[in-house]
Amino acid sequence: MKNNNRHCGCLFLIPMALVVVLSGCARLPPREIPDEPPLVSVIDSPLYQEIEKLGLKYQGDSGFELLSDGMEALAVRLRLIQAAQVSLDVQYYIWHDDLVGQVMANRLLKAADRGVHIRLLLDDLDTSGKDKPLRILSHHPNIDVRLFNPFPDRAFRWTSFIRDGARLNRRMHNKSLTADGALTVVGGRNIGDEYFDASRSVRFSDIDVLAVGPVALSVRAAFNNYWKSRYSYPIEQLVALDDNPDEALHQFRLRSEAAYEKALNSEYAEAVRARWDVVGRIDESHKVNWGDWQLFADKPEKLDGSEVDAKTYIAPHLGKLLNEADTEILLISPYMVPGDAFTRFLAKKVAEGISVSIMTNSLASNDVAMVHAGYKKYREPLLKSGVRLYEFKPTSSVEDTQRINLSWLGSTRASLHGKYFILDREQMFVGSFNMDPRSVALNTEMGILYQDKQTASQIASSFESYVENVAYELKLRDGDIIWETTENGKQVILDTEPQTTWWQRVMLNILSWVAPESQL
Repeated sequence: MKNNNRHCGCLFLIPMALVVVLSGCARLPPREIPDEPPLVSVIDSPLYQEIEKLGLKYQGDSGFELLSDGMEALAVRLRLIQAAQVSLDVQYYIWHDDLVGQVMANRLLKAADRGVHIRLLLDDLDTSGKDKPLRILSHHPNIDVRLFNPFPDRAFRWTSFIRDGARLNRRMHNKSLTADGALTVVGGRNIGDEYFDASRSVRFSDIDVLAVGPVALSVRAAFNNYWKSRYSYPIEQLVALDDNPDEALHQFRLRSEAAYEKALNSEYAEAVRARWDVVGRIDESHKVNWGDWQLFADKPEKLDGSEVDAKTYIAPHLGKLLNEADTEILLISPYMVPGDAFTRFLAKKVAEGISVSIMTNSLASNDVAMVHAGYKKYREPLLKSGVRLYEFKPTSSVEDTQRINLSWLGSTRASLHGKYFILDREQMFVGSFNMDPRSVALNTEMGILYQDKQTASQIASSFESYVENVAYELKLRDGDIIWETTENGKQVILDTEPQTTWWQRVMLNILSWVAPESQL
């Protein structure tokens, strides 16, 4: 019987092998861009000149506004697209074909129609099924689309992983949208309903920063490095053009207009419109906090797989920033796998008298259980060292978490997704960087460090009252971890992973044994 099963397994592998062999000719072609067009100048843009004039009295500083509200974050992006007069540089890891994704695509198309040059750079991991619309969009004379680190086989992507997994395992996780080199939005949000409070099934608690002034030019320059990188392929080189491209673009436009009109009539659109006047124009009537700043962006060459160094990777620079904290480190990271070295570093900072607080996802709120499995073993040493540790709550009830639909591939509950840290209640870092090995060594990341005592102090001061409502505080009792929270004015103490089933906890333990930490 064992031999029969074994033969069945071999027979099952035959079609897999055939697919791999038949698709073996699909190799990533050499990148071909005969004439790289010159970078569109923005210095004559009225928007650029207006922002430059506004910032004259700040002597090289830039203005910043934190965007924690999802609908406001979308309204700001739509404002930037509307305000652009010369160029829009758009770089994202994920772009969903949902309400938010369709609205954003429609507004970009409208901007291109009025003469704005648009460069859309997407990581190729999330573009499955989107080749045709992206290729049609690129037929517009004012829209260029490139895919970063693309899959050569567009139909059978998993076969590309078999052949070229080391390269394809490294992704572009950067997220930015820059208008005329004058205003930019950088942070943790991808483009999709769940990032902007538009999804009824899942909501990510996320953070972006609107940045105004010289920093926007630096973000544009960083974008340009990725745009010209050998890993950035024009979609024309990967996807064939439709037989009648003009008609295809026309039909795309009709579908886009219909989707946009439908979105305008939604309850969600009403809520976004209510925030439209709040985000308004960036002028003296809309106050942003001006201060010193520094942009950090991995170089695209990070995908080459060299050792972690300060020339190519931002992780060493972020470590230096954390090491320079004098009194307090407040760190928020949805995916937290600190590793032994960073755990020891944080323990050392506590021993030096520095307050260290961390908020990450609980098992119940984490949309990637594999990451939680990697994080699990570091909780006890962090707590023993004096680090204050908090885990984000899902918003749904205990009964909801027991539904059979709970998947290890994703979550249908609220989840922490913002990535930022605050130093000494004076400086803030906001970006795409998670405190895990994947952000350190595999994916490309970016973020902005800026001086904003007012906002940093407000967040740090209100942190304890904030986490009391949205998170559990972890503590050690008799050597075991407990989760403390307040519900209906009463203290609640739990001794197991909150709002999880027995089976989830069993699976977590199994994953913690097998999860490759370097890939998390």
